[in-house]
Amino acid sequence: MELANMAASDTTGFEPFERQGEPGVWSVEHIDDDGGIEQAIFIGQSAERRCREYAEFRRRF
Repeated sequence: MELANMAASDTTGFEPFERQGEPGVWSVEHIDDDGGIEQAIFIGQSAERRCREYAEFRRRF
């Protein structure tokens, strides 16, 4: 999911996704109410698992 689409479609934020055109590269992104962007990128072994764990952690805080 692209950042621009996240603002329109995702109200909770911190949804993990594999980056388009970059197999094995996973991201978690959140756009706050002021338009600020928080992004974490995971690459390498267990990237998807680590990305999902981070997203779950961030949703709690």
